[in-house]
Amino acid sequence: MKSAAVGILFCSSFLWAGSPQTPSELVITNVNVVDIRYGGIEPNVTVIVKDSVIDAVAKFALINSGPQVRVINAEGKYLIPGLWVLHARLVRDATSKGRSPLALYLVNGVTGLLDPDGVEEKCAATQLDWPSPEIAKPGPTLHADLGTVEYEAIGGVNESDVAGGPGAWLHLELQALVKGGLTPLQALQAVTYNAALYMAKLDKYGVIERAHIADMVLLEKNPLDDIRNTETIAAVVLRGTYFSRADLDAVRARAQQEADQSLNAVKAPSLKVEGLKAAE
Repeated sequence: MKSAAVGILFCSSFLWAGSPQTPSELVITNVNVVDIRYGGIEPNVTVIVKDSVIDAVAKFALINSGPQVRVINAEGKYLIPGLWVLHARLVRDATSKGRSPLALYLVNGVTGLLDPDGVEEKCAATQLDWPSPEIAKPGPTLHADLGTVEYEAIGGVNESDVAGGPGAWLHLELQALVKGGLTPLQALQAVTYNAALYMAKLDKYGVIERAHIADMVLLEKNPLDDIRNTETIAAVVLRGTYFSRADLDAVRARAQQEADQSLNAVKAPSLKVEGLKAAE
């Protein structure tokens, strides 16, 4: 990846500070970008996202500010492309119970799903309550050595699932790939660059480069040093919308609450029957 300097942009006198409007521009400064295409780290880079697309990956930049710009100082952190699951079989109903597992993928850094049974593609949903990943359908593909075992997606969530959540196994699979002889870079490529190549969508996903969809994961530690660092998720960017660690934890908590309610609803009838038997 080659980063280019960005020219001077117009600056206003105030920075984004929690505007009720969704910012149309996201700027991540001082971040270490992991070059998935060629390997290595591009240190202290500024990544500029406009209207869900990466507009620039720059070493030096003066940036816009204002109510439509969100600026994140990511000093010391590492940015990788969003992860993809290539054999997801998804819940078909449109209720919140169908959306909560999709939201939990995001919590684990998964920003894209390929549904082998899918009949349509859907762009990522970025609402804070139930965000969901990109959903792609099978189509013409190019050969790519994915280097990974493909799993089925979790079709529902119960109390025991929420702690890990859909997509959590992907990090374990990456660790298994490295134990099996791949480098951390090769393992990461399997679920980013090679996944996009397999789907013939490398022009949109799989790398952090200009004109690509802004699906990215911000990590606390360098995944090229230790593949287990893919689990140190500080934030996720989904089509340019920034989900902080607090946002992701809120999604997980809401899914846990829903799972508890569902579990209690299942238990309630049996408890009632047992109470009647005891009364007799």
